[in-house]
Amino acid sequence: MHLSFILINPYGDIDKAIQARDWFNGFAIAVSYIEHFGTIKIKRYLDLRILRAIDNLKERKRVRKQFKDDLGKNLERLSAKDIAFLLYAFQLVDSDTYLKLRKIITERNKLVHPARKGIG
Repeated sequence: MHLSFILINPYGDIDKAIQARDWFNGFAIAVSYIEHFGTIKIKRYLDLRILRAIDNLKERKRVRKQFKDDLGKNLERLSAKDIAFLLYAFQLVDSDTYLKLRKIITERNKLVHPARKGIG
């Protein structure tokens, strides 16, 4: 059997950007990881809470296919702020972590959209 994998080191990627004083990429990478891993965490949570709660195995299989299609499409549309909020609302992160995630996202947005002030 052959097993292959990709090792992802969020801290390493972010640390490299910090050491290079590349703030834009550091914040962009951090928010990308929040979106990527946050989405995975939300999908797993919903799978456990909703799908596995269906007792009838046949019905669970039918719902699971449609649920995964719908969930994947809908989660892709969420902003990083929405993902952070859902992580907190589902109690997947504590309030301190939620506030830190929001701060990172806010700082990234200032770098990405420097001219944006409120609703344009």
